[in-house]
Amino acid sequence: EVARMGKTPARCPECGSLVRPGVVWFGESLPEAAIARAQTFSAEAEVFFSAGTSSTVAPASSLPYMAKGNGAYVVEINPEETPLSSVADERVAAGAHEVFPKLLQVIQKLRQRVR
Repeated sequence: EVARMGKTPARCPECGSLVRPGVVWFGESLPEAAIARAQTFSAEAEVFFSAGTSSTVAPASSLPYMAKGNGAYVVEINPEETPLSSVADERVAAGAHEVFPKLLQVIQKLRQRVR
């Protein structure tokens, strides 16, 4: 995909090899420590945002359900319906790239009011 966009991946300054991006590829497992942290945060969340995901790939797909089970208000942001749609407290039928800039503006306004 990067090649199609006309961009070249970064190269290691030491050996010139392509640098691996900080992502988990399909078929790879998430680091166990990252999963454990995500589960802890999900279990303690008051509000949980699920954005731009099919909500079908484990273990990440279980996180909003974990949050909901512990009383969190679950908001799904996705242009398409997913298995989470019927469980979420709110569903925003739009892309995350549209919603989050607006949400950030609202949060900034709320912070100013609280001060």
